[in-house]
Amino acid sequence: MKKKIKILLIPFFMFLAICVYFEIYCIRSHARNVELDYGKPQLYTFEEVKAAGNVLIEDFKSNDIFRGYKLKRLYYDEEDSKETSCDYRKEMIVIRSCYKVGLFPSDVTDDSPFENKDQYWILGRESSDDPWVIEDYY
Repeated sequence: MKKKIKILLIPFFMFLAICVYFEIYCIRSHARNVELDYGKPQLYTFEEVKAAGNVLIEDFKSNDIFRGYKLKRLYYDEEDSKETSCDYRKEMIVIRSCYKVGLFPSDVTDDSPFENKDQYWILGRESSDDPWVIEDYY
């Protein structure tokens, strides 16, 4: 009798382990080893662009909208940053992101057929002493 119970429990625990894997690892957003292309910033310093990129990475990790996505690259856009700063009359920075969609983290490689998503992020601050805050994205 005990042997039959053990045989029945093994598939149950395997199923439970798979469910835990999906809940913890596959469904969350991934933002490790993100490439940040700084370009040649003239409007802002390298450190300011990096700080804005870090704000985006942290938001990507914590935002439920990006569950199941993997953030691959961030690109600093100098021209759009200049135009946006002039329009809003405060310090604004525009960064473009590229992230991928896939069920498993191994699916979202550069060679995978899964969909690439591009998005522009606008971050702003009142003065150079303030931290960057996400204002908008499209």
